[in-house]
Amino acid sequence: RTRGWQGKQQRFVPRTVTTALRAAKIFLDFLEIGPAAGVQHIQQMQLDRFLVEHPGYRDNIRAFVRFLNRKEKLFRKLKIESVQRNLPKGLILDRDRYTSLLRTWLNPADDVLKASLISTLMLLYAQPAKRLVRLRLTDLAQRATDGMYRVIFGRTEITLDPRVGHLLARYLERRRALATMEETDDTDWLFPGRRHGGHLHEAIVSYYLKKQGVTANSLFTTAIYYAYLGGLRHPKVLVKAFGITDYTAVKYLEMIDPRLTAEVEARVASR
Repeated sequence: RTRGWQGKQQRFVPRTVTTALRAAKIFLDFLEIGPAAGVQHIQQMQLDRFLVEHPGYRDNIRAFVRFLNRKEKLFRKLKIESVQRNLPKGLILDRDRYTSLLRTWLNPADDVLKASLISTLMLLYAQPAKRLVRLRLTDLAQRATDGMYRVIFGRTEITLDPRVGHLLARYLERRRALATMEETDDTDWLFPGRRHGGHLHEAIVSYYLKKQGVTANSLFTTAIYYAYLGGLRHPKVLVKAFGITDYTAVKYLEMIDPRLTAEVEARVASR
């Protein structure tokens, strides 16, 4: 009131303050953090898990998250992922389009190897451009026994599909630095950029996708959809394998599930 927040200028009614405080307390209780413990150690993964288990507090906890980011010296700022609840029509690529793109990207000409590899990783493994352009050669490993490539996208190491591994091997044979006066051996980036010592810019990836008539959001959603359609049913598997958040994995399952169920039932009926 002393700041003029009265009448039409009133910003916070008692109910708003109360619900925000209650949400903060429930969050801290969930983390088992008492008044004496430091909140500076709260991590994004803990917030994600809380939102998955207490989805009703998603809006009410925002005030506390803003406070933590603004006033507390967190190691890394917290954020509440905003996942669209209703998927726009056409966001998930249909089977024919999905198969056609995959066939094209897995069998590219040499001059589009880089674009095809990046696009394939986005379509099959739900990888955002910002993570792919920051991959280093040290993030890859090749088994001596069968030559299969392994990579860590999330919390666990996964083995790439043999077709993707073959595409990666082709790219590595022809990989070159783009920056002036920079040799390929001088950079550890899997996808070197035009700036000396830098990696490929995300805008270039957007350019690749635009030429194919798709978007990063569409590939991300399609990758998750076909992962679930392929038999994956536990969101935790996506979290560990693809490196997406708990909240995102669960929310996409909630959005995709009705359509997913209908398609699975149609498959069964056609047999």
